[in-house]
Amino acid sequence: MNRAVEHDPEVARLRALLAQAGIDPDAASAPCIRGGLDDARAEVESLRQANARLTQESVRTTGNYRLALSFGQAKLATSEAELDRFETILQSAIDFAIIVTDLSGRVTTWNEGAARILGWTADEIVGEHVRAIFTPEDRAVGIPETEMTKALVADRANDERWHVRKSGERFYAVGTMMPLRADDGTSLGFLKILRDQTEPRLAEEQLRDSEAFTRSILAASRDCIKVLDADGRVTAINENGLVLLEATSIEELQGRPWIDFWSDDRNLVDQAIAAAERGDSGRFQARCPTTKGTLRWWDVVVTRIAAPQGQLLVVSRDITEAKEAELSIAASAHRLQTILDTIPIGVLIADRGGRIIEGNQRVAEILKHTATREFGDVSGNRWVAFHEDGRQVQRDDYPLGQVLRDGEARSSLEVDYQKGDATRGWVRFEAASIQDEAGVRTGAVVAITDIDLRKRAEAQQRFLMGELSHRVKNILAVVVSIARQTLRNAKTMDDASEALLSRINALASAHDVLMQHQWAAADMTSLVAGAMRLHDTDKQVVVSGPDLRLGPQAALSIALVLHELGTNAVKYGALSDPDGRVDIIWTQEIEAGEPHLFLRWRETGGPPVVAPAKTGFGSRLITHSLSSFGKVTMDYAPGGLILDFKAPMKRIQQIHA
Repeated sequence: MNRAVEHDPEVARLRALLAQAGIDPDAASAPCIRGGLDDARAEVESLRQANARLTQESVRTTGNYRLALSFGQAKLATSEAELDRFETILQSAIDFAIIVTDLSGRVTTWNEGAARILGWTADEIVGEHVRAIFTPEDRAVGIPETEMTKALVADRANDERWHVRKSGERFYAVGTMMPLRADDGTSLGFLKILRDQTEPRLAEEQLRDSEAFTRSILAASRDCIKVLDADGRVTAINENGLVLLEATSIEELQGRPWIDFWSDDRNLVDQAIAAAERGDSGRFQARCPTTKGTLRWWDVVVTRIAAPQGQLLVVSRDITEAKEAELSIAASAHRLQTILDTIPIGVLIADRGGRIIEGNQRVAEILKHTATREFGDVSGNRWVAFHEDGRQVQRDDYPLGQVLRDGEARSSLEVDYQKGDATRGWVRFEAASIQDEAGVRTGAVVAITDIDLRKRAEAQQRFLMGELSHRVKNILAVVVSIARQTLRNAKTMDDASEALLSRINALASAHDVLMQHQWAAADMTSLVAGAMRLHDTDKQVVVSGPDLRLGPQAALSIALVLHELGTNAVKYGALSDPDGRVDIIWTQEIEAGEPHLFLRWRETGGPPVVAPAKTGFGSRLITHSLSSFGKVTMDYAPGGLILDFKAPMKRIQQIHA
């Protein structure tokens, strides 16, 4: 078997089940005894019974192999790749003839083991009746049909009999026949598994005549085979066992308690011995040092020898290389999973067909659902996303498909993703090709990043840039208008310069208030205080009103109006007299079912007021600035100017003009 197949996880599980059943998928070791028994006949008889016991055990444990095979068959339907993998496992079981027939008994599947054992190739035998492998005398009495009938009734039919090869040569086989059934219980055909037991059977006969033959079989075994007495002490060991244990002679080990060989896992040894003494088969895998202290992994099977002396047969196979490879792979897988679970992005690994075979927990945290086997499958609200223009993302749009289907080395896509909890958010998918040492694409890795905050920040940035452009244009327009009107109505350049700077400072003060709230709103109290602070008249100005938020445009207009009123009050009105006073009062009241702002500017204690003969720029600025939001009236009462302003709150608080 090639190394790739041997280390495939499915093959490893299948081989483990075979080994657990006491069936070696690589070679059959005929356990024999070497050692100092005085009575040769008793020894031969004991071995014959032990071999018969193992033969029966092989029949019984074939059921375990069937379970493994049934597990593999159940996986055949999942995918073509799974089918190919199982076919590799099926053909690698070369020590077993595995034959599948239809209900009539005609062969449909013939593995490599069957070809080796029986001589026919699959092309020669498929379509022929399975009775071809039975002897003429068995065919004459209907043994093949009887076996199929028994399998249907009892769910299996075990047999030990002579069969024939293509060449006509006979061989002895131990096997079982089982029905193949669909999920609904319908019988589809039969599965027959048999193993060539000719050599063990002949060996059993020859063992009666030759102890030397027994020793030759032991010498040929690749395993370490030991015989323990009733007290668990080593009485015999084969030559290869001495080599594996790095012992120079049997005397180093003979008479020693077998359990003392084990530095660790002694409880497993006790359990295996106890199982063997009960008549079962004890099996375990553990590490045990050689006589020179070299630690090796062993796969150990302990069985009882059918003899009155209560001896045990121990077959130990050195599995150090395979075990270390298995542990290394497990450690690598654990390290990889640890890394995947630590990184802050979601990671999916797909095979060349696009099936997801691995992923980390971050994927579920980002997408709010687990990954399905088929990336891009939109069933069950999985992998539903939208492009920036609102179009739904199709399966072929995803980067994984572009890498695997179109051959691109890398591909990425940002989408508005519909998550498993019914929310939506921006996600970035980025796929990259995975290649083997020969440059052949074997799959792809997909990185999934939550970019919702970034996309929102970009949208906010675009909004702010638009707002900034809009505000700057509005402010420039206001400044230009103020400058034009101020210069037009000023008597001298000094007056014009003073008035223009004062009005621009009022705008700047209002801007400061707006900047504290990201230009989304301005606090009325802060706005009034800033506007009046320019005139340094805090002690003569009384402010009263609730906390209110104003929109940017309304805030600029009210600030400019308050500054203009304050300038006029300082020059001509209440603030020109130390005893004068200005009351700025605002309230929020319901009118016509909607909340309204009521603002009043009232001057008292100043010089008598006379209405102007003509309307100047200041008056027009006041009226025009507020009239776009609501109703404004100015009363030039002799006792002092009164301005009333009323506007709906929804207009005053509007963010965009």
